Amino acid sequence: MPRILRTLLVGGLLAAGALVQITWAAPEYRVLAEGTKQYPRNDSASIVELQDGRLFMVWMEFFATDVEGGRDDGLNRIVSMTSDDGGRTWKNKRVELETNKGDKSVYNPALLKLANGDVLFTFIRYHRLEWGAPYVISTYVRRSVDEAKTFSDPVIIFDHLPIGMGSDRLIQLSSGRVILSIDRMLGPRGQKAASESGCYYSDDNGRTWKMSESVVRLPMRGAMESIIAETKDHELVMAMRTQLGSVFLSRSTDAGVHWSKAQTSGQTSPESMPILRRVPSTGDLVLIWNNSEYDPGFVTHYGPRSPLTIAVSTDGGRTWAKKKNIETDPTYEFSNPSCLFTKSGSIIITYFTSKMIKMEGGTKFGGSSMSLKAFIGSVDWLYEKDLGSRNKK
Repeated sequence: MPRILRTLLVGGLLAAGALVQITWAAPEYRVLAEGTKQYPRNDSASIVELQDGRLFMVWMEFFATDVEGGRDDGLNRIVSMTSDDGGRTWKNKRVELETNKGDKSVYNPALLKLANGDVLFTFIRYHRLEWGAPYVISTYVRRSVDEAKTFSDPVIIFDHLPIGMGSDRLIQLSSGRVILSIDRMLGPRGQKAASESGCYYSDDNGRTWKMSESVVRLPMRGAMESIIAETKDHELVMAMRTQLGSVFLSRSTDAGVHWSKAQTSGQTSPESMPILRRVPSTGDLVLIWNNSEYDPGFVTHYGPRSPLTIAVSTDGGRTWAKKKNIETDPTYEFSNPSCLFTKSGSIIITYFTSKMIKMEGGTKFGGSSMSLKAFIGSVDWLYEKDLGSRNKK
């Protein structure tokens, strides 16, 4: 594996002219699940690190059908694999959840390793997902007490409500409270539908849940696919997908019970899902999003989903710096990211890749071959200034 050497001049050693060399791995890219004719879409992963350092990942695997293929309303299931080499190779694939008879799909998994060692696994079932009809969704939680070898039967968090969520949306606060970001759909599915964002929270390790007393509202399709992170000052920050040309942020000073009016982050974006995470070793926040120009004339979603960019905030999301492009190919979309920091100091970012389709007047998103991909770097890389952009398919 290629290595990069960096030289660090350290405090009192500097006066003596001593040099200390630190070595870490160069960033790597891996295809985790290839889009194929049988499984045209692999998407929305979530990963946890187990006690022995192995990684456990779940994601959505879509079946090929004559009508839906890899579309959002396609038939799918949630599958898992494990890795014992830091996410570079994966094995032991198994089916975790199938779409129930009569349902549309099983969707948007999230994993969380609790401080007590349990692993939580949340997901939603779309009972109805049709244009012009209200959403009907249930959200469930499963629990593992044996390092993800087995999971309990699903327990309902909310039942047959128009409430959904993005993937990889579970966090545990320093207080022990568990937060699940959610989005409440207003009206029937369609271009004029809107949503508002909030959260469910649990103070007993995910056994019982309450919904936030306030939600975040925005114009057009509203606040979508919200994601929450805790700052080093114990404030909560929520990032949202919007149709307003930017990732918007809201704040909570009471651990998710109430939320402020959303304001722009200042980071341009089409309509696509961001990820917000706290860096465990520093308490800083990272934002991963499509840092592209807002284009109301674009065929879908107000602009291309490329590049995929990461930035760091040392002040709780008020300003962003150290931006790096993870992917830059303008002929692809890179979307639905997830992010995990490991105990060894790695950062693993997953996302789907899909070739854009050329058409008269521009391009549109593809859907016939969507592969799940991973970027594997280090916290040192994250804070490095000049490692440049990546352009990988």
